[in-house]
Amino acid sequence: MDESIWDARLWVSVFSAIVAVSAVLVTLIIYWSANDPNVIVYAEDDPRRPTIILLVIENIGRGSAKNITFAPNRPLPQGAWGFENAKMPQQMIEGPIITGIPYLRPGARRVISWGQYYGLKKWFENSTISIDIFYERDGSIPIIRNRRIKTTSILEIMSFAGTDASDSNWDRKIAQELKTLNDRMKALIDAINSKTS
Repeated sequence: MDESIWDARLWVSVFSAIVAVSAVLVTLIIYWSANDPNVIVYAEDDPRRPTIILLVIENIGRGSAKNITFAPNRPLPQGAWGFENAKMPQQMIEGPIITGIPYLRPGARRVISWGQYYGLKKWFENSTISIDIFYERDGSIPIIRNRRIKTTSILEIMSFAGTDASDSNWDRKIAQELKTLNDRMKALIDAINSKTS
C-alpha cells in the first residue's frame, strides 16, 4: 500500500480518538455540573410563628457540600427582637455562619430564628449584606476538577415590610381548642359524678 494512504488513515484514527475523548470529557463535565452542590443563604418568614424571620442555609444542589465557610461583607445581627421600639440587635457571634458547616447533603438546611422585622430593620438600615459561601464538592476528582466552589447570596430585610404576619399555625390552634374541650369535658364529668354520689 501507498505510504500516503497509511498517513491518511493514521490522521483519521488520531482525529477520531480526539473526538471520542472530547465527547467523554464533555459528558463528564455535564454530569458533574448537574450533580454539584449549591449552598445558599436566605431569609424567610416562619409560618408557625408570626412575625419571626428565619435565616436559612440550604444546599439546593444535587451533590453534597463539605467544609462550608461564610464570608459576609459586614457583620450580621443576632437576636433582633422587638417591634416599632426595637433595640439595636447584637452582632452575630455564634452559629453556623460563624463556625461553618462540615457537611450538607442535598436538600439539607440549617435554620436560625433570626429575629423580627423591626429589630432586623434597625441593623440593615435599608441596605443589604452580601455573603460569599465557600465549600467543596464531596467525591470529586481533584486532578480533573477544582473541588472548591464559591457562591454569593444577598440578604435584605426591606421586602418583608407590610407582609402578612398573621397567625396561621393551625396545629397549635387545634391543640388549644382540644385542650379547652378536654378541660370542659372533665368539668362536666366531675359535675355529673358529684351529683350522682
